[in-house]
Amino acid sequence: MKNPFPWLTIGICSLLLIPALFMDGMFLDGVFYAAISKNYATGFGTFWNPYYSATVFPSMHEQPPLMFFLQGLFFKVLGVGLYTERIYCLLTAIISVLLICRCWKIIAPASKTQWLPVLFWFTMPVTFYIFINNLEECTMGIFVLAAMIHLLRALHLKQRETMHLMLAGGMLLLAGLTKGIQGMFLLGAPFCWWICTRDTGFKVMIRRSFFVVLLPALFVLYAWLTPVVHESFSAYFNARIIGTFSHRNDTSDSHFHILYELLLDSLPLLVMTAIVLFASRKNIALLTGWNQHKKLILFFALSSATGIFPLMITMEQRGFYLVPALPFLALAFSLLIAPQIDFMMEKLNRRKKLTALIGSFGIFLTAGALISSLFLYGKPKRDSDRIHDMYVIFSYTGYQTTALLSEKTKYEWSLYAYAMRNHDVSFLQNKWIPSLWLLQDKSEPIPAGYQWVPLSTQQYYLFKRRP
Repeated sequence: MKNPFPWLTIGICSLLLIPALFMDGMFLDGVFYAAISKNYATGFGTFWNPYYSATVFPSMHEQPPLMFFLQGLFFKVLGVGLYTERIYCLLTAIISVLLICRCWKIIAPASKTQWLPVLFWFTMPVTFYIFINNLEECTMGIFVLAAMIHLLRALHLKQRETMHLMLAGGMLLLAGLTKGIQGMFLLGAPFCWWICTRDTGFKVMIRRSFFVVLLPALFVLYAWLTPVVHESFSAYFNARIIGTFSHRNDTSDSHFHILYELLLDSLPLLVMTAIVLFASRKNIALLTGWNQHKKLILFFALSSATGIFPLMITMEQRGFYLVPALPFLALAFSLLIAPQIDFMMEKLNRRKKLTALIGSFGIFLTAGALISSLFLYGKPKRDSDRIHDMYVIFSYTGYQTTALLSEKTKYEWSLYAYAMRNHDVSFLQNKWIPSLWLLQDKSEPIPAGYQWVPLSTQQYYLFKRRP
């Protein structure tokens, strides 16, 4: 085994991703998105007018629709079982890894360390978090990485510049259709490249920027002139953009919270970089990578910054918003220590037993991830009581029904998500609307006009309206 590190990287990534991916229960947003995608696949809602439930977001415009369409295709092919969105997430993770490797092959074709930026990227905790929770960054990140590949082919390799710049703009348009303006942070990449390399004059940079922006600009014109698209994005603007800047969607109390998240998630990368630089300090000068790749390092760092620092404008900040920008940070640090890694790998190749041991350990980790996933398959990793009770209750009431929620439970939004995703059940909030079924927390008093249904639940009681 000449190069054991790809196997080690596969093992680490598999262990971080696969066991948790195929367990039941996800972060609220991921269940929410899966429910909308499933509904699209089963004929509820349209591309420009997604549907969540009969009572909450019958017309859902909190996010653009592309991910729901793409994941909906998986539901159409694979069915509405629990693991459809998990397979989708696994595929997006694999595609993202391949795209990062492709970026590395463009900027360092002679190096055999394409595993390094993948390892740096995937060991950031927020990275594998998005894939085990079906977040939109899984999909958006693919388009952003694809855009970077076209940008590198145009700007770095000078290959069919106009075509690749336009293709990059097309990929960024798809990223925007997945999660809005946040996905289009690389539109300024030609300017970033010019700042970092000064390989052309200012006018050429403007021309390059024009071709990147062309397709997104044409789509804006199309959206403006097409009523159904215009209405969809107007609703998105009112629901999301205005909500964000009017502080309705705040998730932090500081504009700098996202930098704290960045520091925490970058710790594995920083620690590994420091260890490599320290271990090889007597053989390779610390700044060798910087001296060899300074312009590319600056470009990737600046590209990453354009996807991070604009998030500070509002206080709607969550760590997983960082993920589409993190591959470029991983690429920058990989270039910084590439000479040290090449030296260490060359030295390691002379020690056959150690090489075989590292590769075998990576295979062992991969096997361990697969075996442990079999034992954990279907077991809840979060919301266990809630998931259990939903299955018990709606197996009794029947699916595709409507139930009333009590005052205490009507703002437990994950209830809505699990009920719709797994059982096609919509919840009512208004107690004055007649409903055959009532769901409430066990700590609440028995409601008037309802009789208790004795079921083996853990957190909630089901009540049926008295005749």
